[in-house]
Parts: sequence; structure tokens; C-alpha cells
Amino acid sequence: METIEPELMTSALQTLTEKYAQETPEERKKRALRYAKAYKQYHEAFASYMSALQRAIKHFTAAATKSFETTYREGEQNDLLELEAAFAAEPSTNPQNSHDA
Repeated sequence: METIEPELMTSALQTLTEKYAQETPEERKKRALRYAKAYKQYHEAFASYMSALQRAIKHFTAAATKSFETTYREGEQNDLLELEAAFAAEPSTNPQNSHDA
């Protein structure tokens, strides 16, 4: 809000009564319109910020999920290779092969 309308900052609000003590009703109306415009601009900027934040969160979540899946698949692949190696190292215990002996 500071860059849009510094007078609407919490720290500035306490000074407004004194600053505008001699303000005419017409000046007060113009100031109120200026503040309304500032709030509208602030809400638009905030909506844009939140939209960008949501996109960043979605991107981060997708990247984290992909990273997890890649890591999990690599571990799973290593487990399968170890299992295949273990089966290849053991002699066959298939009952059909024992009749051939």
C-alpha cells in the first residue's frame, strides 16, 4: 500500500486528522475518492500477487513430485537389479529341472 497511497499505511493514519483538519467538504470528497481508487489498485495488485504465488506453488509442487518420483524409481530400479542378480546367482530349484538330473 505504501507505493500506492502512503497515507493509508497504518503508521500514517494517526496523522491524517491533524493533517486534514482544515479540509473543505469538497476536498474531503476528493480525498475519499483518491483513497477508494487506491484500495481498488491495492486489491488488484494483491490479486495479481496471489495469482503469481499460486503459480509458483503449483510449479514447486510439480517439481518436488517429479523429483520424488525420479528418486523413487531409481531406488526401485536398483532394488530390481539386485533382485535379478540374486536370482541369477542362485542355482535353479525348479522341480521340473530336478527330474532331468
